[in-house]
Amino acid sequence: MKKFILMVVAIMFMTGLFSSDVTYSAPEFMQAYYDAYSQNYINTLASGRGNTGVAKIENLENVLLNPAGFSTDHSEMYVEFSIKPEKKEIGHLGKENYLANNPFTFIGFSFNMIDNLSSAIYYSMPKSIEYVRYTISLEAGTIFDREPQYHQYSLGFANSYKISNLRLGFNAIYNIHSVTDMFINGILDKTDIQEEAFSFNTGLLYTVNEKLNLGLAYNHSSELSFDTQYWDWDVTVPARFSAGLSYTMLTNNVLNFDYERRMNSQMSEDYDDLDIFKLGYEKRIDVSTVRFGAMYIPSTFSGEVILPYVNIEEASYSQTATNFNGGIENILSNEQTFLTIGYSLDLEEIKFNLSAMQAVASELKTTQLSLSVGINLSDFDITKYTPKKHDED
Repeated sequence: MKKFILMVVAIMFMTGLFSSDVTYSAPEFMQAYYDAYSQNYINTLASGRGNTGVAKIENLENVLLNPAGFSTDHSEMYVEFSIKPEKKEIGHLGKENYLANNPFTFIGFSFNMIDNLSSAIYYSMPKSIEYVRYTISLEAGTIFDREPQYHQYSLGFANSYKISNLRLGFNAIYNIHSVTDMFINGILDKTDIQEEAFSFNTGLLYTVNEKLNLGLAYNHSSELSFDTQYWDWDVTVPARFSAGLSYTMLTNNVLNFDYERRMNSQMSEDYDDLDIFKLGYEKRIDVSTVRFGAMYIPSTFSGEVILPYVNIEEASYSQTATNFNGGIENILSNEQTFLTIGYSLDLEEIKFNLSAMQAVASELKTTQLSLSVGINLSDFDITKYTPKKHDED
């Protein structure tokens, strides 16, 4: 009888164990919990004020937060660079670092050909992450290195139309998701995969009065199918909904508040949807603007994740990793609280922007430093910014 009871308990335990197994929802580093490092917060103005801007009316830099908040009456070029220093990982071997080795995150051109209609074309890199080289040891004694990377590249065409106090925005995006040097336990093959998909952002912005703007934006989900020789993934890139307000207090003091809902459960039922809160302040001082802000992002997942594994019978012994924690990743909490600061210098035809974001009291203390330049191509006169000869004075 005791043996029977022990057997039942063991079966119940194993059933509970296996029912709680979490596997890869997407190729390596594309999973939602890696957003804590891979996410590039594009728009230097917004990243200086807590990544707020859904209710702001600005130029091309604001097109990713809310296409309806993008407006221009001239031709403009906007270029942005971001640096994210190496940070200690929250999973895998538990002792390596993440890095982003490509600082070029955005370039775009905006123009106004029809009254009340603003248009733009751009390139951006919304996500980038590289896992600093790690060594895989096999049972047969072989050792090899991997440096997996995940990048999302985007090409967009955005339009914003003004109807009285209402602005409507639409952004069509062609996304390229690239994963290189991915490790699949059980095989030695170097796995590189890439898939493309269209996505759409829509938004509206309403100007209540000269002091108050309200904005809504929705990033629609997209579907991807990754196929390798041994392992396949059908991936949903989660949708995002944002709402915000921008309120001008006194003169040249602006308070911004945004709420964002990331629907990560669309990628995996093991992930929690996120309620993200953002607060930003900015003040104009002559030709300068200073910004401060904060952003809170809860954790979407923490716990054990089983690595993809291929059991090739004739090679299973020689190709199984011995130093990868038994094929298990331990993902730490990805909850983050960001503090931000920013500065802009507006010289009429050219505008310089700087920002810094720092995650504090978090397992992954991500840092992002951004620099951007906006140039009014319609009015730009390079002679204003070059030294003059004495006989020209």
